[in-house]
Amino acid sequence: MLSFLLALSVWFIHNLSLRYTETISIPILVKSNIEGYACLAERPVTINARCRTTGFNLLRLHYNKEIKEIFFDPSHIERAKDGSFYILSSVLPNYFKEIFGDDLTLETFLTNKLEPVFLKENHKKVPVQFVAVLSYKSQYMAKDKTKIKPDSIVIYGHPNDLDNIKMIKTKPVKHHNLSSDTHGFVDLQEIHNIRYSDTEVSYSIPVTRYVEIRQNSAKIYVKNKPKGLRLSIYPSKANIRYFCTFPLTADPSKQVKVYIDYKDFQKSINGGCVPILKNLPSSVISYEIEPQVFECVEN
Repeated sequence: MLSFLLALSVWFIHNLSLRYTETISIPILVKSNIEGYACLAERPVTINARCRTTGFNLLRLHYNKEIKEIFFDPSHIERAKDGSFYILSSVLPNYFKEIFGDDLTLETFLTNKLEPVFLKENHKKVPVQFVAVLSYKSQYMAKDKTKIKPDSIVIYGHPNDLDNIKMIKTKPVKHHNLSSDTHGFVDLQEIHNIRYSDTEVSYSIPVTRYVEIRQNSAKIYVKNKPKGLRLSIYPSKANIRYFCTFPLTADPSKQVKVYIDYKDFQKSINGGCVPILKNLPSSVISYEIEPQVFECVEN
């Protein structure tokens, strides 16, 4: 009797180790990131495929009742004319291992298309604010604004909660003593009961070496002033600091012209006007002017 049971066990294990071709059905819940809709489908869909695998795998798949959540790239989800969604079998090979597991060989999908149902959700699009503490090596500075991608995201939640959210901030980024372009990824700060279309953003901080040029007592001109009118400007001259990319190709103080626009004076309440710099070379990263506001009086 013992010998019989042992032989039966050997026979059973041997047969389970052999490879068979069978039709396998797997229920899944489709996940995605479709703007304006829930991230998880309302109900499972079933994928039927003809696969070759071992008896052990067939046994495991037969008794496994778990419904997997499988994320599908939004570009793989089509939209019908009636607004419903569907997934063609042509994209399913991209997800085969994730759905069926390892040690299976796909022969063909028997399901022509999947039709997941996604419910609409309350949502709005808001900008992302980059939060950072940055310092630079001597004679280095940011060449331009930090670029983040995406610079806005879609958020989902209760309408009352969404109304109070104007932007989403990143978690603080810290970089010190920068002397070259810096790139990275950063998570977004979470808000309770709010879902995001993206949970992180990439950032790029352009850094350059600079040279500083000072221009003292730059004359202030007036633009768009009607004939016969006189506009007095106090003070009549400005001090400017130019921060230019290194190496310096042209002295900005030789070509820049500083002026007050008479139209800005007309719009002002108390005669305070912000000067405008004309002919500013592209090599100028930024500048500082003193004073920042000039008092203007019409005579």
